[in-house]
Amino acid sequence: MNDPKLICLLKSFTSDEMKEFEKFLLSPYFIRGKNLRTKQLLAFYKILKENHPSFSNRNLTPEKLYSRLNPGKEYDDSAMRSLVSHLTRFAQQFLTQKKFESDEIESDKKLLEALYLKGQDKLFDAACTKALSKLESNANEPGKYNYDKYFIRKLWFDFYSTKKNVYKLEDDFANRDYFFYYVILSSLRIYMGMLTVWRWKGRSGSMILYEEIMDHVSKNLADYESIPNIPLYYNMIKLNTTGETEYFDNLVDLKNRFLGEFSPDDRYNLFVIITNYCNAMISKGHDSFRRQRFELDKEFISTNSLFVRDNIHVFYFNSATSNAAILGEYEWVENFIKKYGNRIDPNVKDFAVGYLRALVLFIKKDYTSSLVKLSRLNTAYPNQKQNIRNLILQIYFETGDYEQAFSIIDTSLHFLKTEKNLPENFRKSSKNFIKMTSSILKQMNNPSKKNPAALSKKLSANEHQNKPWLLEKINKL
Repeated sequence: MNDPKLICLLKSFTSDEMKEFEKFLLSPYFIRGKNLRTKQLLAFYKILKENHPSFSNRNLTPEKLYSRLNPGKEYDDSAMRSLVSHLTRFAQQFLTQKKFESDEIESDKKLLEALYLKGQDKLFDAACTKALSKLESNANEPGKYNYDKYFIRKLWFDFYSTKKNVYKLEDDFANRDYFFYYVILSSLRIYMGMLTVWRWKGRSGSMILYEEIMDHVSKNLADYESIPNIPLYYNMIKLNTTGETEYFDNLVDLKNRFLGEFSPDDRYNLFVIITNYCNAMISKGHDSFRRQRFELDKEFISTNSLFVRDNIHVFYFNSATSNAAILGEYEWVENFIKKYGNRIDPNVKDFAVGYLRALVLFIKKDYTSSLVKLSRLNTAYPNQKQNIRNLILQIYFETGDYEQAFSIIDTSLHFLKTEKNLPENFRKSSKNFIKMTSSILKQMNNPSKKNPAALSKKLSANEHQNKPWLLEKINKL
């Protein structure tokens, strides 16, 4: 069937959701007044349901579907388009309803608003008490918790301020704190997201109230022990902007003390930030962070913090497994691939696993097999393309094929200069790696100009890809 929006949406439904959607379509409450025949819509859906989840049947063309729904009638494209349009709209409405029902607090808030408008004192009071009790038992997401508590209590105050002596309600003004907790935490999360994107793109900019909120949190960190997500994001931002180990240590401490209290998204973000910091320190030559990175990756997995997203991002997969391979943790790497390989995006899985295999072969000094593996890889990501070139350059260096090595150097420098879609920190560290490798090769070919001390000094002063490997080659000069 040539309607990618509807088919793509239904492909994402589970078997249970397909059954629930059929019940949804049977409800006259949701499909009344839509000016189409309910029986035909249901019949159309049942045909599609038979082909879930692949929808690969060749008979799912608009003409054949229309013929099956209307035997003996001439194909009516307008009528068919109307069916598709209505079913797509109902599928989206079903998802909206399903999402609404899954969030009990949101449902309670809407009920309270409705009772508020209807002036139903007794029902409102009971529903308010129940909602606040329910909220307290589900308080592991402090941002949403504080906003919801503020919303419910403010509604309660507004409702009774017109019915009781307002001075007896005075203490509830403290409710404003819940709102400010929500604003502070939400702002910190937004700042962290913006800083991450800016760092990726090599940009900077201003953010509303950034200095004021960061300064407030800095001066009141002890007061936020009861809301550890606030110091969590404060330290994440400080680590991102300063790179100081103090904030890394603070984040590790927060992880050890409060990991179970953080939301799944916050746990995921925490591990991403601290493992990325380990990578940055490795690039600066602090190889001790490799083992710490490996231990963090194991904890990332064992606490289920990695699996907030449906798929494992290819960048994380390559980073974690490459680090483990360099440490010689080959068994862990193989188990990781077997256990979680199906969670890598199918579009990039072959590349991710293929590059890792090539890296392991390189580490084991099987340079020919590694080069063959690399020659078969394809990727749309520009940084991964450069990673392939970097590894090929190392292979040519190790095998003494210096002519090919200088060719890769020229190609890489041109690519790094002209490719716009590269993270700036990656561009810089890769460019430094390429130039340092070139300098080492030139000094190897011209013994009279050898100056390993100068190269070591330059290496220690800047971030480089594959820094330990470069240091090893400099020491052999």
